[in-house]
Amino acid sequence: MRSVQGSRKDAPLPRCPAGMDPDAKKIWREVLRRYGAGCEKIAGPALEAFCGQMAMMRKLQKQVDDEGLIVLDSRGAAMRHPAFDMLIDLRKQIQSVSADFDPPKRRGR
Repeated sequence: MRSVQGSRKDAPLPRCPAGMDPDAKKIWREVLRRYGAGCEKIAGPALEAFCGQMAMMRKLQKQVDDEGLIVLDSRGAAMRHPAFDMLIDLRKQIQSVSADFDPPKRRGR
C-alpha cells in the first residue's frame, strides 16, 4: 500500500505562478509535496502569498544572522536591526495562515 505522500511523487505538482521569486518557488514545491494528494486544492493566490512571505522571512532572518541584532544608526548609536522588526511582523502573518497549508490529518492514526 502506498502512502498519500508517496502517491504525490508520481503526480505532477501544480505549476508555480509566473514571476515568483526563485526562493518562493522552492517553498511552493516544498509545501505542495508535504501536503500530498489533493494539493491542487491549496495551489492558488493564497499559497503564492504565503510562499513569498516565507521566502522574505528566510532572507530577513539571514540578514539579521549575518549583520547582528544590534546595528548602528546613521549617527553611530546602537539600535535593533530594522530587519528584525519586519521579521517579527512577517512571522505573525505567516503563523496566522500557515495551518491552511498543513497536510490533512491521516485517517486511522
